[in-house]
Amino acid sequence: MNYIFTTENILFYVFSIFFWPFSYYSISLFHKKPEIVKNFTHLFHAILFVSLYKLLDFNNINYPIVLSIGFYTCDIFYIIYSLFVKKDTFLRHLPYLVHHIIANYGLYIALSDYCREQIIYFYYILEYSNFLLYTGYHIQKEYSNNKNLLLVSVSFQFVWYTYFRVIRFLLYLFQIRELFVTVYVSIQLITIILFGMGAYWSWSLFQKNLFLLQIEQKLH
Repeated sequence: MNYIFTTENILFYVFSIFFWPFSYYSISLFHKKPEIVKNFTHLFHAILFVSLYKLLDFNNINYPIVLSIGFYTCDIFYIIYSLFVKKDTFLRHLPYLVHHIIANYGLYIALSDYCREQIIYFYYILEYSNFLLYTGYHIQKEYSNNKNLLLVSVSFQFVWYTYFRVIRFLLYLFQIRELFVTVYVSIQLITIILFGMGAYWSWSLFQKNLFLLQIEQKLH
């Protein structure tokens, strides 16, 4: 295994801890709604991770790993801030806390070079699946009165998200099945949890499609 706490990794982690709040602040100069700014920040992270995964050779793959660890760390602090300062309900943020904690654990394991290729490819699939999720969220917040646009948006979300988070996820898991049964139990567990969360959200998008279709039929 590689030594994780190298000077380079630590310095880049410190950089990422400042980079993500700065990104949030920069986006907030163009949009004043915090939930929209946060959504754009998440989209930026997804695009950046996928782009770096495609562009960098595997010798430099530590950079997107550490950058994402910093991103999830910052988002965990944002959730804690929302709970204690904004008095948001804990249950509302619980799925995101669980997701971020296990995401950081998986990235930490990948940083040690254990099953790095497989773990990072799973993260690539997960972040790719988020593209239309964040885009659709923006449409739903900014154009909530346009039911036709909402229906098209949620339909594209469902197809795109289900393809990556359910179909492609399972296909890759089947491809590496012989390795998967031999890895750490913790890795098996977080893989199952991430798949379960993705499948649940895919079902939620399907239900939202049905709901919007019912509204559309009533209007006509």
